[in-house]
Amino acid sequence: MRLDLTSQSAQISAQIARRKQILWDQQTKIAADTNPQAISARLTVLRAQDAGTQPAAPSSGVMVYATPVFKSPQ
Repeated sequence: MRLDLTSQSAQISAQIARRKQILWDQQTKIAADTNPQAISARLTVLRAQDAGTQPAAPSSGVMVYATPVFKSPQ
């Protein structure tokens, strides 16, 4: 009887640990998706889609200049 209760207790403890891990993962995902920067970025994308344009990439402060390359007519 005591051995059976110990086994059940171990199984229940393992289930609790698994569910706590699932809950922790969900809380982490919610926090990442609802922080002010994530919400701002998502709103920028949605506004750009509504306007029919693509949002500009976030600036890193580095300017990159591209030189156009033209193919010669054949």
